[in-house]
Amino acid sequence: TLQELIAPRNLQFFDRTFKLQGTKYSLVRDILNVTGVDLNLLLHQQSLSSFSVAQKMSWAANRETTRSEDQAYSLLGLFDLNMPLLYGEGAKTFRRLQEEIIRTNADTSILAW
Repeated sequence: TLQELIAPRNLQFFDRTFKLQGTKYSLVRDILNVTGVDLNLLLHQQSLSSFSVAQKMSWAANRETTRSEDQAYSLLGLFDLNMPLLYGEGAKTFRRLQEEIIRTNADTSILAW
């Protein structure tokens, strides 16, 4: 998930044979190109709270999940939210996420989504 990529200062990447491919710092440009996550956030030079809701949403926009609900649930940590996990509701889950963001956050950039 995005928070598992963003949160740790030390992160190592291995291939399927467990050969080290690099670290978060050595691969930061590749990570930036693939995810769109801001360089300053990846390098811990800027806090997650300094980014708008729209920016955070843009990082997750191309994410693919097996279950549609997981697109919303995988963002809970990014927005520091708790909400019930209700599998089977499909696209309604993302709407519930947006409503919870609006309820708990004064950032109106969510309306761009």
